[in-house]
Amino acid sequence: MSNDASRAPGPRVTVHALIGRDEQILFITDDTGALVLPGGPVRDGEPVEYALRRTVRDQLAATITGLDFCSVIEHQADRGPHGSSSALAFLFDVTLAETDHIAERQPHPHRWADESDVALLRPAAIAAVIADGSLSVDTPWWAWTP
Repeated sequence: MSNDASRAPGPRVTVHALIGRDEQILFITDDTGALVLPGGPVRDGEPVEYALRRTVRDQLAATITGLDFCSVIEHQADRGPHGSSSALAFLFDVTLAETDHIAERQPHPHRWADESDVALLRPAAIAAVIADGSLSVDTPWWAWTP
C-alpha cells in the first residue's frame, strides 16, 4: 500500500538567470544575505521557464525578452530538519528588456559582479561550474556526487 506521505521527497528544483553585461554577471542578495543568481524555487506543477519569468519580475522588476536553456546543475541542498538532499538548478541565459534600469528594490538588491566575485555565489556548486569557465549548452548536465 502506498500513500503520498510515505514517499521520499524528490529533488528540490530551482531556476536561475545568467544575466551578463560586458564581462560582468548579475547577482542578487537573497533573504539570508547570500549572493545568488536571480531566480528561485519552481512551484509544484509550474514550468521552469514560467518560474524564471515570475521570479525575475518579482526580484528585479524586469521583463525577460530572451531566454535560452544553458545547463542543469545537480547539487546538495539543505532541507533543514530533514537533512540534505539533491537539488536541480536549471540555468538559463537571459536577456532583459533594459539591464541599465533594473529596479533597486528590497529585499533583493542586485550588483554586477566580475570574475573575482564568483566564489561568493551560492550555492557553491553553481559558483564552481561558472568559475570553471566551461558552462555551456554543450555540457547540459553537471552532477553532484555525494
